[in-house]
Amino acid sequence: SPPPGAIVVGPGGKYANLTAALADTSSSVYFINSGTYDEQVLISRSNIKIFGQTTVPLSYSGNTVTITNSLLASTAGSNDLSGTVRVHATNVSLYNLNIANTFGHGPEQSQAIALSVQDGQFGAYGLKLTGYQDTLLANVGVEFYGNCWIEGAVDFIFGMSSSIWITNSIINVSPPPSSFVPHRRSTDDANCAPQTDNVTFAEYNNTGDGSTGVRASFATKLTAPVSISTVIGSTSWIDSQFL
Repeated sequence: SPPPGAIVVGPGGKYANLTAALADTSSSVYFINSGTYDEQVLISRSNIKIFGQTTVPLSYSGNTVTITNSLLASTAGSNDLSGTVRVHATNVSLYNLNIANTFGHGPEQSQAIALSVQDGQFGAYGLKLTGYQDTLLANVGVEFYGNCWIEGAVDFIFGMSSSIWITNSIINVSPPPSSFVPHRRSTDDANCAPQTDNVTFAEYNNTGDGSTGVRASFATKLTAPVSISTVIGSTSWIDSQFL
């Protein structure tokens, strides 16, 4: 149900889609009713929370809201501009949304981003992200992904200047991604390949086919968990239910 004071989107709500709702700044909380929304969303306002209607609040498994778009980076003008949802503000939290870029297989350089994060203290809670190439562009700042599903047929993540923590999530990528980030207690269906420098990959207590075998030279398989504060600093902005 919508939190008190939330701006409601979709059937029975005030706005037909999230883009229209975000222009209304009377609240910092938005709630999206069940449905599929074909739109490209730019979030440029800091300190907001967006909730999708769900039957399982602490997981992606009960999500009933899908935001979808089909756009190739070479057509849009950049990787970020192809994103179905683009976060360009700090301290944004997204809950229980399916976010997809359905472009699929294309020509060379066929990046088609589902979620593009271009600012820090970003919280992803119970999201399901799907695409073909570079599904998630985790580009800037500190980012937290809890109880999420992240899927791509080519690769899914490259952080240019980010510290990223993924926990209790499903990572479904084939073939292997070119760079990776610290994550724990996740089901991992991809290995790592050393295609970039200055990348640190650390994992602990993961399962799945991608969690075994030879690791990249920059990868570390931890024998004990590392503190999240060691990786991303203060956790005061993270929803403690997902830690």
